[in-house]
Amino acid sequence: MSKIWFTSDLHFGHSNIIKYCGRPYETVEEMNDGLILQWNSMVSEHDIIYHLGDFCLTHSEDKIVNWVNQLKGNIRFITGNHDTRLRGIDSLWVKSYFEKTFTVNGQKQKVVMFHFPIERWHGQQWGSWHLHGHCHGSLDGINTSLGIKRLDVGWDGIAGRTFREFANSLISLEELDEIFKYRTAINYHHGDY
Repeated sequence: MSKIWFTSDLHFGHSNIIKYCGRPYETVEEMNDGLILQWNSMVSEHDIIYHLGDFCLTHSEDKIVNWVNQLKGNIRFITGNHDTRLRGIDSLWVKSYFEKTFTVNGQKQKVVMFHFPIERWHGQQWGSWHLHGHCHGSLDGINTSLGIKRLDVGWDGIAGRTFREFANSLISLEELDEIFKYRTAINYHHGDY
């Protein structure tokens, strides 16, 4: 049976991300190979992966296609602020989502996916989840302390450091269900109309 995974901010080809985020690599080539190795150790050919932006920093379509072709699974891309070249490669676009409904433990679950974190999202007051990237783990404490159903699923975020035995990875739909069952839906009012 195939699994559903989420991640963001792999930053293939971005040498400075190694020092910015403390990634355990000496060179960008070592990082690129390490990202592929770890991804493929978790994902099977039939799995679905939602990548929520900032896949790479390069102007070379050949490099982008090469990295994507080495990764297992069926990737659905949502573009981030660094994905200018990715947007132009039509062959990579299986589908792109802003909002998606999944079935988790027999129940329908609405998930709002966006590269950037947003404060209010569709269905928030009824328990929908918001998955984002961009922040490289800097909102982990805020998301957790507020107890809201929002999570940074980025490679350097909480998904990689806290809930997995090894650093920097993807997070599964089942793991998200575990995390969010202890968080609450926030009721808010749009104001008087």
